[in-house]
Amino acid sequence: MNEHLIIAAGFSALGFVFVGFAIFRTAECFHSRSWPSVEASILSSSVVKEFDDGIYYPAKVTYRYTVNGHTFVGERIKVGGEIKHVWAWVAKRTSRKYPVGAVVRAYYSRQDPSIAVLEPGFNIYLLVGIIAAGIVFLVNAWNHFAIVS
Repeated sequence: MNEHLIIAAGFSALGFVFVGFAIFRTAECFHSRSWPSVEASILSSSVVKEFDDGIYYPAKVTYRYTVNGHTFVGERIKVGGEIKHVWAWVAKRTSRKYPVGAVVRAYYSRQDPSIAVLEPGFNIYLLVGIIAAGIVFLVNAWNHFAIVS
């Protein structure tokens, strides 16, 4: 079997996985808009500097909320989890929205109340990142198929 064909098939498969994941996460973003909400207390809010193929600044926010008598601690601001910003000022802006001791709304999943976010709805950072990765894989697959042809 041709080596380029195998590589192209692999890139195609990964591309479709990333695009499928983007579709799944986007659906979760839209579903989160209808999640019920409860009051939550901000326990911590900061910006850290991380090194992961570059320098990133995620806003780290933890909050406590109670659903049906069960207390949970959440860390997700948006659906998709932690957002790593390239610019510290963007992460600081997010952190300032949630000062320690503030009372805010936490939106939780009806199916699993341990899953909650402070900002429900569409998460452009997640969607752009996943779709960009999917496109990269699909373009690489296209290039490898072109070599085979």
